[in-house]
Amino acid sequence: MNAPASEFQHVSIVVSSPERSLAFYREVFGFERWLSAEAGAAHGPVLGLPDPDLRFTSHFLARGGVRLELIAFDRPEPSRPEPADPGYGFTHLAFSTPDLPALTAAIEQHGGQVIEGATVAYPDGSTFAMCLDPDGVRIELFDVRGWSPPGT
Repeated sequence: MNAPASEFQHVSIVVSSPERSLAFYREVFGFERWLSAEAGAAHGPVLGLPDPDLRFTSHFLARGGVRLELIAFDRPEPSRPEPADPGYGFTHLAFSTPDLPALTAAIEQHGGQVIEGATVAYPDGSTFAMCLDPDGVRIELFDVRGWSPPGT
């Protein structure tokens, strides 16, 4: 049985430069700006940041049914987390593409990085590659050529 509120809403990413990240996700992945809103201490408990000086701007992007929230903190100053370990929780975003070389070139052109040695090619022609956005968020790319989802 599905829960009454089972529709996917969005994924939030903390960014260091909203302008750079907005351009990255718009130019590379085709997201469109949906809305932007400033927020403060009232949102602290929701984010686990009970700071009376909390100030941030949320920039929402949308593409199809997928929405991203890019959060830019004014206060407190965010810190870069340690590189991902195999612990529990969020690990990466993932996108499919019919042209992996073009997409990886766009990622690098817009401030991202292709992780060297993190590409796997399969005999059916599909390929996975791992990249980073400008703030180090891991992004998996899946070249769909030659691949059919289960059940098709």
